[in-house]
Amino acid sequence: MEEKYIYVSQEDGWQKGHSPSILRSGGVGPCIVIAAYDFRTTSGYMIHEPDFPINKTLEPFIEVLQEDYGRLDELSLYITGGAADLDADKQHKKDVAENKRHVESIVLARFNPEQVILDWLEDGWMTELSLDTFDGTFDTDPECLDNLVTAHFG
Repeated sequence: MEEKYIYVSQEDGWQKGHSPSILRSGGVGPCIVIAAYDFRTTSGYMIHEPDFPINKTLEPFIEVLQEDYGRLDELSLYITGGAADLDADKQHKKDVAENKRHVESIVLARFNPEQVILDWLEDGWMTELSLDTFDGTFDTDPECLDNLVTAHFG
């Protein structure tokens, strides 16, 4: 079976992929991307959320995971993004920081900390997250953005 790429844009809400799909977030900076993987079904979900606050979509996303997989305690999650632009005003930086705190509080209330990888970006950084549904590998790739080795803008 040939693997297929599923790109999860900011407009998509969330997407689901089954093995051998690879879910990809596209560029992530201040946005927050959450990928969830279930080893039993070799499938996963990804959400790419640009809006502040993320509470409009985070709870419904977790509910979809609950409905689809039944048990949240068997999933693996990877969360990244949350980098303010280096030249952002104080309100933007405050909004980004609050969004990260909000995500952490909701996710860690519903999932065991051992299930969750929190990989917040430093301000000014960008990356891309991919989830390989064949084996549950999460990968960040800063070189994906115009072959910038460090993906650091400043």
